[in-house]
Amino acid sequence: MFSKRVLLVDDDELVREMVAFFLTESGFNVTAAESGKNALDIIDKGSFFDVIVSDMNMPVMSGLELAQEVKSRDLYIPFIFLSGTPCDLSESKRKELAVAECLLKDATLDTQIVNALKKYI
Repeated sequence: MFSKRVLLVDDDELVREMVAFFLTESGFNVTAAESGKNALDIIDKGSFFDVIVSDMNMPVMSGLELAQEVKSRDLYIPFIFLSGTPCDLSESKRKELAVAECLLKDATLDTQIVNALKKYI
């Protein structure tokens, strides 16, 4: 069976490891990056992803900045953003940056991400 490829980007190592674990356990092929810059380096080396799951608020490069950089490379990769606070993106900005979902980091995050991934890829 072909497993869908997910690029997971989060500066918090604990969150990154936890999300990577339950995505892998759910059958997804996960590549983890600790920053937006690291994620771009992985993409620029020719790796292909079906979706990017990214923290919205990271130092140096935010999730939105990462989405803009991906778009500037003429790549269409849907984004699922994770945030500790409610997402405040307009519908036009979501469409422009291929943002499929904005999920709140809470106790149901594992179920939320898996459901969103199944819905969009």
